[in-house]
Amino acid sequence: MLKLMHFLLMILACSAMFTSVQAAGKRPVDSWNYYHFDGNVFVPGSGNGGKAYLAVMDKMMPRILKASAPTTEQQHLPDDNGGVAGICYLQSTGGKLGLTAAASSRSARSNLVISSGGRKYAVVETDDDGFFALALPAGLYSISGGSVASDITVTEGKTTLTAVRTGKRVVD
Repeated sequence: MLKLMHFLLMILACSAMFTSVQAAGKRPVDSWNYYHFDGNVFVPGSGNGGKAYLAVMDKMMPRILKASAPTTEQQHLPDDNGGVAGICYLQSTGGKLGLTAAASSRSARSNLVISSGGRKYAVVETDDDGFFALALPAGLYSISGGSVASDITVTEGKTTLTAVRTGKRVVD
């Protein structure tokens, strides 16, 4: 009888360990993901050349990082909100210099209008590198920095990346 109880206890302990290990394996790993703007879209990685880039993580405010100051204070997103981070840029194309569609300049200190349902929701100003980051309630929004608008969907606890083109410069 004692051997049977030890055997059942061992099976119960193994079962509990297996369940714990399986649950731990499914737990998401909280880590920052880095994105830089290549002149056209956001791509993974911190980029190069000492330019600013974005750090995003679920349920955290997106962060704008600079090579000279790579860390900043972490802040949780408010309940029912998602993060929005992006860049405002002026596209340059054509010309004798052979500029490609990815050639652009960042629009520093530009005002972006965020609207939802046809009504102005907020105005945000880009930083010296053309970046912006903010929290918005989950929903559909339009961000414009001039005549061109970008439509985005904000999801609770997630960060949406967007590039807002403020214009196009054609070089001869």
